[in-house]
Amino acid sequence: MYSIIDEVKTSFERRKLSFFIYILCVVAAIYATYRGYSALPDVASAGIFESAASFVAASIYYYLVAAVLGWAGKAVARRKMSDRKAVAFIIFAFAVSLVVYNAVALIIQPDLSFMNFLISIVIGFALLFVALGIELKR
Repeated sequence: MYSIIDEVKTSFERRKLSFFIYILCVVAAIYATYRGYSALPDVASAGIFESAASFVAASIYYYLVAAVLGWAGKAVARRKMSDRKAVAFIIFAFAVSLVVYNAVALIIQPDLSFMNFLISIVIGFALLFVALGIELKR
């Protein structure tokens, strides 16, 4: 926790762009939380599992944006930005969020095709291999 606070203080004092990106990250995370909270069903009509799935389904891609912004702020603050690593991180984060979104969509609406979930897993693995290939490419 202290390293996060130190990182933000250093970026505010020395690197204004990274501080701005951190602020955008926090705004995106707050908006993601708002979207997830507003999508929650009535607690009396749904269980905790379905409520959590609704929260995740409504906010997962906004949290993806927040994570990418946080990573970009850290990369700008350290002034070490490898293009390959940046692209690989974004592809990896998108692949994970794609599979998670389809899993919770299947929980929320069981009448959806299970094939959509399986296809998202296959696409997720393909994206993971692409990200790995980009990062390890010499």
